[in-house]
Amino acid sequence: MHYNKRMERRGHPLKAGFRRAFPLALAVLLLCPSCGGGGSREIAFRELERGHSYGYGPGEGDSGPSIEVACDLEGWRELWGRLHPPSTGEEAAGPPELDPASTVAVAVFQGVKPTGGYAIVVSSVKVRGNSVEVRAELTAPRPGSMVTQALTAPYCLVALSRSEMGLSGEAEFVLLDSGGSRLADTMVSL
Repeated sequence: MHYNKRMERRGHPLKAGFRRAFPLALAVLLLCPSCGGGGSREIAFRELERGHSYGYGPGEGDSGPSIEVACDLEGWRELWGRLHPPSTGEEAAGPPELDPASTVAVAVFQGVKPTGGYAIVVSSVKVRGNSVEVRAELTAPRPGSMVTQALTAPYCLVALSRSEMGLSGEAEFVLLDSGGSRLADTMVSL
């Protein structure tokens, strides 16, 4: 092949093909979980509620952040019952309907705190390999602000679609703060 000015303007055919194929190959690598390139994908979640469960901690007296997953009806009822204990002389209200065949409930806890004014809110959920990363915003009261003088345990409860997660078998659920630091984790059989 002779080199001429026309080829210089058009560029080499292999270079042109590379310029067209490279963006597509990069997109495939970034979006395909099993191909390398990060392999995470954000999934939708539905917030069921957030609040303060007085004195709740996975290991009574535990004061650190934690994550808990309810994969079946029994686990869902147990989790709901701990978040909503019956008042003296009353029977606890039952949990809202949740289909465990299609939905997993995830509760994230900030831990037992000495006063009110603390909160935890789920901001995003990503699936990376066989792991579900739940990112949350944790807030604390400003110094000098007026707050409830009682032990509280802020929590946020969300529902995730099993089909959107696309996982089966053993999965790790990880609680991350807004900066991406690992706060807690748990292994679950889906």
